[in-house]
Amino acid sequence: MKHEETSMTKAEQNEVRAVAAFMAEQFLEKEELQTMFAGIEPVKAKKIAVELIYFELMYIIRHGDIYVYDENISGAIVGIEYKYTSVFRRLSMILQGNRFLQSIPKDDLAVIKKNSVTVSEAHSRKWFKKYCKNPYYLVQFGIAKEKRGTGIARKMLEQIFERAKQSGNRYIVVETLTASNVPMYEHFGFELKEVYETKNGKLTEYRMLKQI
Repeated sequence: MKHEETSMTKAEQNEVRAVAAFMAEQFLEKEELQTMFAGIEPVKAKKIAVELIYFELMYIIRHGDIYVYDENISGAIVGIEYKYTSVFRRLSMILQGNRFLQSIPKDDLAVIKKNSVTVSEAHSRKWFKKYCKNPYYLVQFGIAKEKRGTGIARKMLEQIFERAKQSGNRYIVVETLTASNVPMYEHFGFELKEVYETKNGKLTEYRMLKQI
């Protein structure tokens, strides 16, 4: 599918790998992937990151939403209703991801598994149950570095808010490990509900909720 320049469109299945590569590029220097791949050679880490993101997005494109901004993917945003995030529902993709992990050299895999304990602790995905049920979950959101500050973020977030409303959701959840993202999300109506620091102090997650 050819996208109109400067337009936001829903991604198709044959575009998922390109979206995964885009997301990996945006987040490799961020807290989550830096923690997960600490001790892994950067080129290898990027390759693994693309594959793991790809498996997740292949599930989401069937049950949620992946939007991209323009044909060059200047931005991408991914959301899904919380009820579709259960391990049982995602089992087939988890198994595919596990098969890929088994192809990674044992030493590297051991490092990634050890690092992932901290990442998993940060992402409980249960904290918001005290505030709402089955919110629309903003899974990933990235803007190309050279396009930040151009208004793309506003357009993409407004679109995903409308999509969440169409799904009948009253709340939308976002979690970020980057403190500097908090004011941006607050600007778009999210309220910071909780701040969670992992036991080893390596990651701090900012948990935010918006009523729509």
